[in-house]
Order: sequence, then C-alpha cells, then structure tokens
Amino acid sequence: MIDLTINKTGLEHNIQKAKENHIIIPTIAQMQNPDLIPEKIKAKLSHTGLWDVDPVNLFRISWHNEAKEQGGLFQAVPNYVEIPSKLSGVPCRIIAMSGIGDITIGDTICDAKLRVRFEGIPTFAPEHFSVISQVDTMKRKQFVKGVTQIAQEGAIQIFHEPNSGMEEVIVGAVGVLQFEVLEYRLKNEYNIDIRRRDLSYSYIRWITSEGTDPTALNLASDTKWVQDFRGHNLLIFNNEWSIRWAEQKNPGLTLAEFSTNQDDEA
Repeated sequence: MIDLTINKTGLEHNIQKAKENHIIIPTIAQMQNPDLIPEKIKAKLSHTGLWDVDPVNLFRISWHNEAKEQGGLFQAVPNYVEIPSKLSGVPCRIIAMSGIGDITIGDTICDAKLRVRFEGIPTFAPEHFSVISQVDTMKRKQFVKGVTQIAQEGAIQIFHEPNSGMEEVIVGAVGVLQFEVLEYRLKNEYNIDIRRRDLSYSYIRWITSEGTDPTALNLASDTKWVQDFRGHNLLIFNNEWSIRWAEQKNPGLTLAEFSTNQDDEA
C-alpha cells in the first residue's frame, strides 16, 4: 500500500524551493479541470513542448491533454486509446479511456444532445445487511476507495443513512459469505480493518413515486429509509408484512423490486 502520511518537513522544504525558483504548482482542482488553469499559464503552454523540462508542464498532469507534442492545450474528452480489431480479435471498436472514475457497468457515453434509455440491468436483490466502518479513522480515504471499488464490481451493494457520510456504510449482499470476502479484501488489498454489525433486514425496495417525501411516510418500526450513493431513496424491511404496511398506509407510494437498476437513463 502507498503510504499517504504527509511529510510536513518535506512539504515545507518543497514549497520553499518552488518559491525560490519561481515555480507555480497547480492545484488538484486545476489538474482535474483544466478550465480552471489561468490564461497566462495556457499561453505559455502553447509554446512549450509536451516533453520539455519546464515547470509549466506541471499543469499537464491531467487526463485532458491534447495529443500534440508541441503547444498542445486541453480537450473536453479525456485521453483514450482505441484497440484495433486486429489486435483484440473482436469485430468492434474497443476504447480505453483514462481518468474517468465515475463510469460504472451499464453507463452509456453519448453526445450530450442525445437521450438514450435502456431497460435496467438485472441485479440480484441483497437479502443480508450489515453496517461496516473502519477501525482506524485516519484511513478513511482507503476505506472509501476500497468499499466503492468492490461495490462497482457488483460483489456487494452499498447504502447509507440520509444526511450521513462514509464513516459508516450499510452493505447489502446476497449471501453472508460476501461479507467475509469483503472483510478479507479490504484487509489484504487496502490495508483496512473494519468493524461489522449485522442488521435484521431481509428485503429492499426502490421508492419510485415522484415527489414522495420519505420523512413523511407512515412506516412500521422495523423499516428503515436508506439511500444509495447516487441519491436514490430505498426502504429496507424485516419482512413482507412491513412492505404491505408501507404500501397500504401511504397512498401514492409506489415501490419497485431491486432487481432493476434505477440508473437506466443517460
């Protein structure tokens, strides 16, 4: 694992050296979004080669560089590589894109003027739920990264209580063995020890009725309102009786099985 501890002495030394040599260091925001880079920096980049030993090239630490060896600036589409069919053996275009961390399985990339809609991707509904948190609060970034990446693989589903962060995560799984796999992978791949508290819930439903305020719902005491990390509202239940209670006591409330992905529009 990479040691993320900040060496304050080294940091102060590097800052001082940068000042002495009139080196301007880009911010993380500028590296993520080159539109934030000052025009005077862009003007200098337009006369600087991609491989020149020049401090201004620090601003090219980005996934949005134009594919030019001399004077290139930035482009909206992140850098990518197209793998030809002769190499892949597959009769289709395969494009590998850099620096896009928020694209997940089933997402569609298209022209912004288009509206593309698919049926939801079938997903197995979790039947077991646990609350997990990291033992060492100083390793929050590794914890968030590990849980998020494992969830993106489809091995688990992750939720949280509304208005809360990633200090605790509600994990849903089809079988209890997946919790053990999650714990093992977080320990061995991300160097994270976790606490785990099993919950009694066994059913989950999307709230699909528009305008429904989850805080105003009349729910059984063993029902819990949660959200996924795209802001969709869900309810988790102990039993089918609690599901019927929610539907009967809340006119206008519609619930949907978890077996379809709610992100079916791009």
